[in-house]
Amino acid sequence: MGNTVGILIVGGIVIFGLAFVMTMMLSSGIRGKKFFRGVIFLPNIIAVIALTTLWGYMYTPRTGLFAAVFDAVGLTDLARFPWLGPDTIFIAMMIAIVRIEVGFYVVLLLAGVDKIPPDFYESAKLDGASDFQQFRFITVPLLSE
Repeated sequence: MGNTVGILIVGGIVIFGLAFVMTMMLSSGIRGKKFFRGVIFLPNIIAVIALTTLWGYMYTPRTGLFAAVFDAVGLTDLARFPWLGPDTIFIAMMIAIVRIEVGFYVVLLLAGVDKIPPDFYESAKLDGASDFQQFRFITVPLLSE
C-alpha cells in the first residue's frame, strides 16, 4: 500500500510539477525549442524493454553509467552504491518512471501553450510582467481546461 501511495504521489505531483517547469522553460522562447521537445519526449518513443535495459545498465554498481560518472568526478562511495539493492530499488524505479513520463506531459502542455493567443503575452510584457508572472497568471489559468 505504501509503494502504491508513493507512486501516486510521485506520478501526480512530481511528474506534473516537472512537466510544468519544463513547459515554462520551453515556452519562454529559448533557442532549440524543437530539439529540447524531442529530447524530452524521446523516452515515450523508445520501447519499454529498451528503457528497462538502459536503466538497468545505468544503475549497475561496477560497470554502469552512474558508477563511471561518479568515479570520474571522484565520488567513489556513490560509484559503488547498490542502486538496485532492496532498500533503494523503489527510489531507483521512481527516478526512471519520472524520466520516462515527464516528456509526455510536457508535450501535452506545450500543445496547450501553443494555442494561447500571443496577444495575452504581449500585453502582459508591455505591462511589465516577468516571465514567471506571465506563466502563473496567463499560461496556467488558460491551460486549466
